[in-house]
Amino acid sequence: MKDHPACNRDFESALMIKKVFLDHPRSVGESYGEHLFQAGRFSLKLLHAAGACLIHALIPCLCERTGSKAITNLYDIMVQNRACQTSTRKNVNPKAGHQTL
Repeated sequence: MKDHPACNRDFESALMIKKVFLDHPRSVGESYGEHLFQAGRFSLKLLHAAGACLIHALIPCLCERTGSKAITNLYDIMVQNRACQTSTRKNVNPKAGHQTL
């Protein structure tokens, strides 16, 4: 039964689902749902920054620092979250000082 083509397809499908939906979230210490929420919030903040940059491009005296502040803030959050992941791997409390988006 193990060599049956349908079993092989099911196994390959399960591996693909794991690779596509679970491997990366686990690599950053999140479940799929947590990753969906955090990445979604991050993307909304990037859209806000992109809008501010577009406004600034059209009217240079507006939104002079909005986009760059947003990018700096998002970068700082990413760096801090990486530090939390490192502390988690060292069996340190991952919630201590952990900031989310």
